[in-house]
Amino acid sequence: MDAELIFAEDVEVCPKCGSSEFWENRIIWTGDDPTDEELASIECKVCGAVFYAREYYWATMAFPE
Repeated sequence: MDAELIFAEDVEVCPKCGSSEFWENRIIWTGDDPTDEELASIECKVCGAVFYAREYYWATMAFPE
């Protein structure tokens, strides 16, 4: 059975270590307005766990080639 995905939008406290401090990783899609950033992922400042944003995950990793 596959583990349920945890997306950045749903995380307020890191499920691995309990920290509530995160780095935000943002992306500007190629060709888009450079002032229009989108959340790509968050990274826990304590344990380094990474949680991807829903739209970024589905656009880049859901269906690998």
